[in-house]
Parts: sequence; C-alpha cells; structure tokens
Amino acid sequence: MIEYKIVAFKDARGEWRASIIHRNGNIIYTTGEGYKNKRDMKKSTDNFIKACSDGKVSWKSKKN
Repeated sequence: MIEYKIVAFKDARGEWRASIIHRNGNIIYTTGEGYKNKRDMKKSTDNFIKACSDGKVSWKSKKN
C-alpha cells in the first residue's frame, strides 16, 4: 500500500492548492490550478486519490 501525505496551502494569489507527497519525498500530484475555496481544492484532490489509489491519506495544512 502506498503511503503519502497531502499538503494544502495558499499561494501568492490567496488561492488554495495541494500537493501529494510520497513517503520517499517525491511529489506525485499538485493541483494544476488554484481554488478560491478550500473545500473545492479538497474535493478535487480527493477525486484524484479515489481514481488512483486505496492508499493511506492524511491532510496537513500550512498556516496562512
């Protein structure tokens, strides 16, 4: 089973983005666009995860 973490953050424009990082440190996914709403960013990222894996997921947000 692949283990990874999701890092959610706001970019310089104040939009939400996310990266999925494999346990070896490699970035395996980033949102291609910024989202004004954190919920929409999470939904998009969750849809990607469901389409690709049954891996173990944990959310980690940077403070902004």
